[in-house]
Amino acid sequence: VTNMINFHKLTDADHARFQAFLPLCENRGCEYSFVNLSIWGRQRVAFVDDFLVLFSQYERSSVYPFPLGKGAVKPVLDAIIHDAGERGIPCRISSMTPDDCALLEQLYPGQFRFHTDRDNYDYVYAIDDLASLRGKRYQSKRNFANRFHTQHPGCQLLPLDDSTEEAARLLVEQW
Repeated sequence: VTNMINFHKLTDADHARFQAFLPLCENRGCEYSFVNLSIWGRQRVAFVDDFLVLFSQYERSSVYPFPLGKGAVKPVLDAIIHDAGERGIPCRISSMTPDDCALLEQLYPGQFRFHTDRDNYDYVYAIDDLASLRGKRYQSKRNFANRFHTQHPGCQLLPLDDSTEEAARLLVEQW
């Protein structure tokens, strides 16, 4: 008998429960976004001891983004370590803040190695830069946008306001 965590693909039925964890996402990246997790496809979710636990598979590796919740996190981390062992994979815990790293080292001294994964950082652009796409730095993005407009000549850019909100929600749900 194995005691693996019972992960499942995120469904609409998980939405309300998932949303309750979002206030705990301070300083977290896109891997905690309900929409991203729903779209990416190889992401799984479980709720363990009042914690949100994620299991992500990409680029031939598997990771457990640091669990979100309130209360004692050690039993949840123990469950993640056990789950990785049952799956026969390395226990990689990702998306950690400096405080998460310090806590993990305190709970499991010397058992984990810590390193940054710059190739998987979220990236942020200044809104004015994205709006204008000026300069050599944004040439590839301008080319991409121009190709899109050539391939989809009927496409329109509309402001998101009360008159377009419902259509935008429908688009995201269908996507």
